[in-house]
Amino acid sequence: MPIANMTIDNNNYLILTFNDTIDEVPIAKTDLQITIYGSNTFYNFTWIAQYTSNNTVGIDMTIITKIYGNSQEQVVVEFLNPKAFKSVFSGRGANPESNMTAYLFENNGNAGTTGSLGQTAMILFLFSIFIAAVSSFGGNSMEMTWNLMNTLQILFYLSYVYVNFPPHLTEFFKYLKYANAENQYLAAIFFSVIPQSHFPRGSVSISIFRIIDK
Repeated sequence: MPIANMTIDNNNYLILTFNDTIDEVPIAKTDLQITIYGSNTFYNFTWIAQYTSNNTVGIDMTIITKIYGNSQEQVVVEFLNPKAFKSVFSGRGANPESNMTAYLFENNGNAGTTGSLGQTAMILFLFSIFIAAVSSFGGNSMEMTWNLMNTLQILFYLSYVYVNFPPHLTEFFKYLKYANAENQYLAAIFFSVIPQSHFPRGSVSISIFRIIDK
């Protein structure tokens, strides 16, 4: 029965090494289960596994969630279908009790993917405002525009709730702050029409969106 041990490099590339020659058949997502354990309740990542030799399997992980390293996050690989990793000589599947755990190295995550989603949200937001404005100038009521703004502001305030949001949702919240004119350019345009003195802000000087930006 083939036994596998797992190693990891500093790019969080996983290598499964078997003590036997394995029949190299394509590895399906249903053959392995990969789980990351750590301080987060959810880790967003994808993976691809393929043979690099007749006794090693390489697992290339794309981790979107930030990883802090220093033994804070552990990755565990399990055989869901041990028979998929069959010995050429004995015909027996892999030992499901193989030791396949490792601590992940620090990784800032796939910031490009997360940022792209936030940028897409911003484009959709601006497009919606544009359509509403054109509709209003075309003779229709401003009610649709104000309803849109109010809805976006309500969604933005969900970020006040102290829970662990997925990284994509956190990025989306950042862009929803524009619904509150929390931007120097939008604020300048708005306050050129209506003086800022009409909106007393009280004694609070720190906006929640600055905390989210951190």
